[in-house]
Amino acid sequence: MRGFTSFSWIYNPDFCEVLPESNLAKFMRELYLSPVPASGQDGLDFVFGKSDRDWSDYPANNSLQRAFHRLRESGKRLKEGGMFIEARGLAAFGTNLYRKEYRSF
Repeated sequence: MRGFTSFSWIYNPDFCEVLPESNLAKFMRELYLSPVPASGQDGLDFVFGKSDRDWSDYPANNSLQRAFHRLRESGKRLKEGGMFIEARGLAAFGTNLYRKEYRSF
């Protein structure tokens, strides 16, 4: 196996700004991230159980839900991202191998 790839709303690089000390942000700093097409409602179903509500109806009971609200309030679009990590990069996990030279895409 040469590497691993995945596409998901959890790779939204904006989470690194609104949840900088979270495990999610720490995990993303270990990966090569890339943008992918997104709907603008990415993650709503998973985090809130529905994506067809008015924003005022979505709860803010945990840090992830509050992060979604902060992104919305700041005018940022919900998006998803892609990630890749080479198999050999697993040995360097914890060193920010892919992100040493930049903060975010």
